[in-house]
Amino acid sequence: MSSTDKWLLKSSKRSGASMTKRDKASSMPTPAERNSVLADLDQAVVVARQAVEVAPSGHPDRAALLNNLGSALRARFERRGDLADLDQAVVVARQAVEVAPSGHPDRAALLNNLGSALRARFERRGDLADLDQAVELARQALAESPVDGPRYPTILSNLGAMLWEVGRREEALAVAMEAVAIRRRLAEENPAAYMPDLAMALNNLGAMVSNAGRWEEALAVVMEAVAIRRRLAEENPAAYMPDLAMALNNLGATLSNAGRREEALAVAMEAVAIRRRLAEENPAAYEPSLASALNNLGNRLSEVGRLHDALAVAMEAVAIYSQVAATSPAAYEPELAASRSNLAGAYLTAGQLERAMPLYEQTLADSVRVLGEDHPDTLLA
Repeated sequence: MSSTDKWLLKSSKRSGASMTKRDKASSMPTPAERNSVLADLDQAVVVARQAVEVAPSGHPDRAALLNNLGSALRARFERRGDLADLDQAVVVARQAVEVAPSGHPDRAALLNNLGSALRARFERRGDLADLDQAVELARQALAESPVDGPRYPTILSNLGAMLWEVGRREEALAVAMEAVAIRRRLAEENPAAYMPDLAMALNNLGAMVSNAGRWEEALAVVMEAVAIRRRLAEENPAAYMPDLAMALNNLGATLSNAGRREEALAVAMEAVAIRRRLAEENPAAYEPSLASALNNLGNRLSEVGRLHDALAVAMEAVAIYSQVAATSPAAYEPELAASRSNLAGAYLTAGQLERAMPLYEQTLADSVRVLGEDHPDTLLA
């Protein structure tokens, strides 16, 4: 099985390029999400549902209450991986849109939230109908949001990411460039408030340009994103060090694509070092991100011929994902399957076919069981 280098396309997800192995860049939890416990999320869902149930039909805040419930369900899905929560979040987000009349001050945000929920479900189920609908909702949200409004650049970035995922790449690039231009202007006016958003917009643009094969152009964009995030992390490590690790991961992938493999290896090592420190401080929140960074480092080591080191790193990634998948299977079994595939690829590169084949077979079986027979990752397996 060959897998794909993965970039993070995110607004304040993800697009693949045809490479030999999978690089993952995963979104980082907010500080509250990192420190939350599942019991708190369960209680948040219960309370949000009670608020919806006691609000009479026609209550002026009903759309907001439904939106809160949908957000709580999405947060629990992201921690537990239970698709029932995500399905329910889609239903609730749709109800919130339906009760918000045209001209409602939050209608653009509600449309955007529904689109985001559908996009998240597409990423787990692979149903293109969800993604097509998410694109249309993003267009509606953009049309209903003032160009100079605070939500406009976020919705614009979401639209660009989704256009890329449905293959409308020239449109996606134009939208991503517009999002960068808007956020650059806002960051010049108020750096403290908008510099993180500029870094994320640059990240999205860099992902698209890189996946389009324009490596040198992508490097300039991604290096700017890394420079911004490095400054932010120096000023506030607790808040921004995870984002720096993610930006370094993307830079490493771009350097590798551009043929600058030794530089890519150094960057991947720095990303692993950051995530290892974070995982030591808070294992529950950051061990999955460490495993993702280890997968990427394994790819970089393999590219420079350090096959023994690549195998050791890939084994560590599988071990971590096996541990977290044991406690949260729905959330991490897809990542475990991808990590096993990377380990199989490392064995194959090292000429150990007898060790690679069982891992590839297990990857396929797990993909069918977890994602279904028609999911793109299963077909790739």
